[in-house]
Amino acid sequence: MFLNNPIDRYMMLRLVCLVLFALCLAGPAQAQTTQPATVAKPAKNAPSKPAPASRSTPQAAGPCVGVISLLGDRFIVKKIGATVFGNENKEVPVDGFGLDDLVVERVRAAVGSGFVVRRIAADKSAFSSYDPGLGMFARSDKAGAIVRQVAGQAGCKRYVVVIKGIRQGGFFGIGVMKGSPLYNMADIYAVIRIYVHDGQSFDILKSSEGSISGSNFMTGPPTLRIDWAQWPEPPEAANNPVMRASTRQLLGNVLDKSLPTLLQSQ
Repeated sequence: MFLNNPIDRYMMLRLVCLVLFALCLAGPAQAQTTQPATVAKPAKNAPSKPAPASRSTPQAAGPCVGVISLLGDRFIVKKIGATVFGNENKEVPVDGFGLDDLVVERVRAAVGSGFVVRRIAADKSAFSSYDPGLGMFARSDKAGAIVRQVAGQAGCKRYVVVIKGIRQGGFFGIGVMKGSPLYNMADIYAVIRIYVHDGQSFDILKSSEGSISGSNFMTGPPTLRIDWAQWPEPPEAANNPVMRASTRQLLGNVLDKSLPTLLQSQ
């Protein structure tokens, strides 16, 4: 064989050495190309920018008008029979009607901008003897003392007191009336009295029976005709959304008609 020649053996050995040398050089290069890339550590969260300071709602400025509303959450279901023996009255709770809240809203609308309207919480028992009368029969001494005590340190320029009133025929406060079967009708009624007290002397400055156009003390209570089918049976059924909406509509009309004149230049 040609490998028996010393020169050939030398050449072959040299060739093998060159091949092995080349393989040694290629190994690190290949290992470098296949090495997985180092995963970069996520950067630390940058400090969040502080949220912009919220702008506070500017407080209304101006004289204070305090509102003491005592209409409460009681609703009268009144049925008028063919004779007095057929008359029925039932007082039912209507917690969700929000009649006192509605009074505050309407006072705020009546005084307009430039006044701060504040509801004055009052225990009804404190007003159990509040009966200042109306017109020439108004007597403000005892009534004023009650308002002074309830108002405390409120410091309002005027105080508006809204209470339940009474009309001839046995209409008291706010409720729904069903007439005699001969008339086949149902009406919501609202009988209220409104007083405006001075914020220093607590004397009564103005007063009025709540009314709407075409309704006064001689013609009966302010009413709103409703569908005959809406009559609550039993009386507790009066606490429903439809009756609530109709009652608030009537009371809103009465207040919108009465308050502007009472609160003019107040």
